[in-house]
Amino acid sequence: MARKTEPELEPPDDLDEEGLRKWRELAPGIEFSQRHLLANLCRNHSNLRAIAKAKAEAKKNGTFEAMITARNGSLVPSPFIRAETRLLALENRMLLALGIGDDEWG
Repeated sequence: MARKTEPELEPPDDLDEEGLRKWRELAPGIEFSQRHLLANLCRNHSNLRAIAKAKAEAKKNGTFEAMITARNGSLVPSPFIRAETRLLALENRMLLALGIGDDEWG
């Protein structure tokens, strides 16, 4: 009896270069049924890279502040830091859901 092979994973059309790079890195080890999770991970990774670039540019321009003053006068993390923290946590959860954990990263 012939063994059923899974279809080759094709990246979604909406991935930018950062997302495609992540797709190419991870797709060979991903099952076809996990393709939507992989696509969302790649989109999330793209957003994370865009925030990192914007943060680096703000640092270069001298306009980046890790803490900003909220309307009530209290200090809160900058939007860059808040978004980056959330996206990193989400990416880590998605990697674990795909079966890619710390043991595979050495």
